[in-house]
Amino acid sequence: GRRGRTRRRGYVYVGTGNLNEDTARLYSDFGFFTARPDFVSDVRGIFDFLISAHRRFEAKQLLAAPYFMRQGFEKLIEDEIAGAKRGEPAYIHAKCNTLTDQKMIELLYKAGRAGVEVRLIVRGACCLIPGHPELSPNIRAISIVDQFLEHARLFIFCGGGREKIFISSADWMTRNLDKRLEAAAPILSENIRKTLRDFFDLQWSDNVKARDLSELGANAYVPSPAGRRVRAQTALYYAAHNSPDKPGGSTSSEDQ
Repeated sequence: GRRGRTRRRGYVYVGTGNLNEDTARLYSDFGFFTARPDFVSDVRGIFDFLISAHRRFEAKQLLAAPYFMRQGFEKLIEDEIAGAKRGEPAYIHAKCNTLTDQKMIELLYKAGRAGVEVRLIVRGACCLIPGHPELSPNIRAISIVDQFLEHARLFIFCGGGREKIFISSADWMTRNLDKRLEAAAPILSENIRKTLRDFFDLQWSDNVKARDLSELGANAYVPSPAGRRVRAQTALYYAAHNSPDKPGGSTSSEDQ
C-alpha cells in the first residue's frame, strides 16, 4: 500500500502464473495491476487466509479456491445453459492449460447439448471429447504449442449479451478448484476486456500451430485456408511490442 494525502491506498497485482525469472522469457501469462478497493480487500483476505490458520474468508470480486471458485464457475456455466434454453445467445470461450475435472467436463457437455457454443483452447491434457454428435455437440477444442509456452487462463461467458470475462491462476482441474489457493479475477475495464476478447479471437483463428482435438490421438493441425495463414503467437508478439506495421497491429490497455 501507499499513503496518500488523506488515506492509505492499496495496490494489488493479480496474474495467471508465477513471477519467475527462469521462465519469464518462455511462458506467456496475463496479469493486471489495480487499486480498486474491493480487489485489494479480496487479496488481503487471501493473504490473511495464509497466515491465519486457513480461516474462511469472503470475497467480493474474486472467485477464490478452495471456497468459491468451483461454485462460481458452475453458476456461470449454468447461466449460459439457462440462456440457451430461453433461445438467447449463449457461449463459453475458455483458454487453460489443462481440462481434467470430471464435474466441469460433465457441465460443459450439458451446456453443449443445451445449445451453448463452447470453444476451448487447451494447451495440455484435455479429458473432454469435443465434437461428438451425441456427447458434445457445439463443443470444439484446439491446442496451441509454439515458441512460447501458453500459460494464461482466460474464461469468457456470454452473460446474456454483457460478457463476463475472467483471468485465472487455476485450470479446470480438481486440485486447482478444490485443493489449492487460487484466484480468478473478473475484468471490468472495457479497454482490457476488448484486448482479451481480441486475444482469444486471434488465437482461435490460428491455423499454423493450432491442433484440432476432436479426433482422438490424431493431433492434426487446423486446416489453413489458401492464402491466409495465422500464427497467433507471432501476431501477438508484435502486438505486444506496439508495432502497427507488424502482424497483429497494436493493442492498448488501461488500469482496471
